Order: sequence, then C-alpha cells, then structure tokens
Amino acid sequence: MKKTWLLGLCALLVGALALGAAAASASSTTSVVKPSTLGGHWFPADTRAPGTGAFQAGPGAPPLGTGSFRLTTATNPEKVQFFTNLFDGVLLANIDGIGYSTYRDPASTGFIAGVAGLNLRVDLTGDSLPDAYLVYEPYQDLGNPAVLTGVWQTWDAYRGGAAKWWINTGAGGCGQNTPCTWSTIVGAFPTATIEEGANCGPGGVVSPCPGSLGVNQGSSNPGII
Repeated sequence: MKKTWLLGLCALLVGALALGAAAASASSTTSVVKPSTLGGHWFPADTRAPGTGAFQAGPGAPPLGTGSFRLTTATNPEKVQFFTNLFDGVLLANIDGIGYSTYRDPASTGFIAGVAGLNLRVDLTGDSLPDAYLVYEPYQDLGNPAVLTGVWQTWDAYRGGAAKWWINTGAGGCGQNTPCTWSTIVGAFPTATIEEGANCGPGGVVSPCPGSLGVNQGSSNPGII
C-alpha cells in the first residue's frame, strides 16, 4: 500500500505553514514549527540575503492556526527557503498526496501570480545524492488567474498525479517552460527519492545546506511577499 504524505506548513501555534505525514493506514500527525524549532528538523537552507524569512502572527486567519512563515524577496538575487529533513529517503513513487497553503501579501509589487513554491530536493540517478529540485508553482499548474492576492489559498500539488511540476535541470524534458505531471515524472524516474545533501547554492558551493522538502521563494522573484 502506498504511503500518503500530506504537507501543509505549521508556524507559531500551529500556524499557516505545518507539516503532517501519515501512512495510508495510520492517523495523520502534525509537526508544530516555531522559531525554537529551527535547527532541529527545520532549516533556512539556501536563503540569500537580503531576502528574509520570519515567523509572524496572521495574516488574517491562516488555515492551520494563528501564525505563518513570511518570505520576502525585494530584488532578483534574493532567495528564501524553509525546509525540513523529515522526509529524507522517501520514494517519490510512494507519495500520493502533497500540498500547502499560501498568502500573497497585497504589499507585493512583483509578478502578479508570484507566491512561494513547493520544492523537493531529489536524487534522480540512484546514487543517494540530490541532483535536482522538483518545483511546484501554482501558476505553472493552474494558470496566473488562479493565484489571488490578500487571501489564503490551499494548493493540491498532487491532484491524483495530474498536478504539474518542473525540474530545475530540465531532466526528462520537464523544465520550467515545459512542466510535467507528477505521474509523468514518477514514471520517468521510478526510483527517485527525496534526499539531503551538503551543497545547494550557485554552482553547488553553499554548504552546509540541510533540508530537502519545503517552501522556496527563488531568485528572480523581486517584490514578492
């Protein structure tokens, strides 16, 4: 039986960004994430100043509680990540549910459909070392009009295997301009796993860089909160 992995992200007092995971035959669990959690199973990973990531109350009524994790990138080079290592070694083929919630702040001045993406660091080649990122962005999956400003939205990034993801290396023909469905990626890379790795920055020179699954507001996302 496949395992079912459910991602939401939980900050502060069971807030907006929470991670839960459950086997298909077991009840789900929730990992409460707050500032003191950092360095345990959650990390800022490849975050590049002056981009910032910080916990806050709200905005509004987050889906999972009272708080959230705020990612701010003002200029192109900035980048913010918030990753966990709780899913290291999980086969992509064993995942049959994944998603998260976002809130595009009205103070954002950048791309109209810009919100933090969901990222997985993965090993596609079977050597237990991460060699690519899988990226889910709501606008790539559902189109620009699907992303709203000033409201919380919850994204099903699996959708029965039909949700579209892209691979930062373009492996399998699934690059940013040609995203593929989750099922297509798993079919092309049946042994692919979520993996930790030491290096993840430009040219692979940032080390250490823990964490393998979480939210990412990548470079070239100016004016996004």
